[in-house]
Amino acid sequence: MSRSAHRLSDSGRPGFSLVDLAVLISIVVVGGAIAAPTLNGAWRDRLARLSANNLHVQGIGTSMYASDNADRIPTYTWRGPVGTEPYVWYLLPDGNFKRATSDQEAAALQNQAILMEMTGRLKGPYKILGFSARIPHRRFVHLVLQAYLGAKTSGEMFVDPMDTNLLTWHRDELNYNAGSTVPYAPGEIIQSGYEEDGYWASKNMRQRWAFASSYATVPTAWLAQGDQVQYAPIEDSMNLFMSTASGTPLPQGNTLGSVVFPANKVYIHEEYDRRNPLSNGRATVIPHYAYDAARPLKLMFDGSINDRPSGEGSSSYHPVKDTPWTQKYTPLHTFPLPFYGLGDPTPLDLRYRWTRGGLSGVDYTP
Repeated sequence: MSRSAHRLSDSGRPGFSLVDLAVLISIVVVGGAIAAPTLNGAWRDRLARLSANNLHVQGIGTSMYASDNADRIPTYTWRGPVGTEPYVWYLLPDGNFKRATSDQEAAALQNQAILMEMTGRLKGPYKILGFSARIPHRRFVHLVLQAYLGAKTSGEMFVDPMDTNLLTWHRDELNYNAGSTVPYAPGEIIQSGYEEDGYWASKNMRQRWAFASSYATVPTAWLAQGDQVQYAPIEDSMNLFMSTASGTPLPQGNTLGSVVFPANKVYIHEEYDRRNPLSNGRATVIPHYAYDAARPLKLMFDGSINDRPSGEGSSSYHPVKDTPWTQKYTPLHTFPLPFYGLGDPTPLDLRYRWTRGGLSGVDYTP
């Protein structure tokens, strides 16, 4: 049995919306971010407001998506085989059929299809390639929302205006080969202390950095809930999740109604607190959100935004073992360094990334 792919162009929203206007304002303001050689307090505050605006727009978009999709939170919806089906066929924008043998492979095909439609890169040396070695939800679940809002929606609504690396990649999406600044570019010598290149160095991954986001969506937004949780953190990397069973199922979208305490549960947050660099006595560092002193902007499920310190949040729990979870921060190449430099072994509490109780849990109390 087979199923053909959804046509992404049928899911976009036509016309000019509040989201379009907010994105247009964002583009105008971001224009000066790259040009500013230094960031004084006023300019930093301005960029912080813009980052908050980006989160606000994503919240509006999520509400719109949920209204049109049975209250579901945006996530990949293409599914793998069900029951006795050995695989499922999907039609991609380049006219080719591809088959998926699991939900992860189906989600990877949907990710490829979204990027093909957004870019028009269907053939040639820069064709968007498939990439099923990594679950696309970890860094690219926002593409589902972007595709829903319209393939031409600016990706800069998903970029912190102080994230100059990502802004550079976004504005030069074909520059991911030798000599580029993308992580693990060919020919780069990777210092000890960065995460091993693994699949990160593949062309399939490098061509996706231009479409990444500075903001992280909490896994509970797209993971199966309760006893069905099948993806979990791994000790060696904050950037990868592990499947705890073969053919791990991925839901087509949890519902907003399943969030029990929306004002107290983080939905999307800045992955790094670029507004508030910290000094370790030798250098100034951009803190990863998991440092207790970090104050990343956070979009809560009720639509509010705050910058409360991560250290005020509830402790993280392993979603399968239901035990407290901490791990050291090992950055990807080109990403901000740990507080005490590469190799820093300090264990960090990941807080709202792995909320105890999932969507029924609480990250911040009033």
